[in-house]
Amino acid sequence: MKKVSTGDSGGKVSFLVFHDSRGKIFHVHKHVSFSGRHAPDDKVEAEARALLEKIGRRRSDARSLLVKDLELDPDKKYRVDVVRRTLVAC
Repeated sequence: MKKVSTGDSGGKVSFLVFHDSRGKIFHVHKHVSFSGRHAPDDKVEAEARALLEKIGRRRSDARSLLVKDLELDPDKKYRVDVVRRTLVAC
């Protein structure tokens, strides 16, 4: 999977916030850009990580992975391979 950014994704990406050692996904933070304007990746990632505290998770236990929404099948469950930092269907 090639590295994705909010600027080259067709406007629809998700930051997957996951447990740093297990790869369990805590939160899927969807980001949609309109009219060719794209927020910097680090800003969107910071928003996603800030939401962790609202759902009762510690930021220090989490990492994030940016993926195109087209890579996510709503009928599948996923985890993150923490060594390769890639999305894996369960």
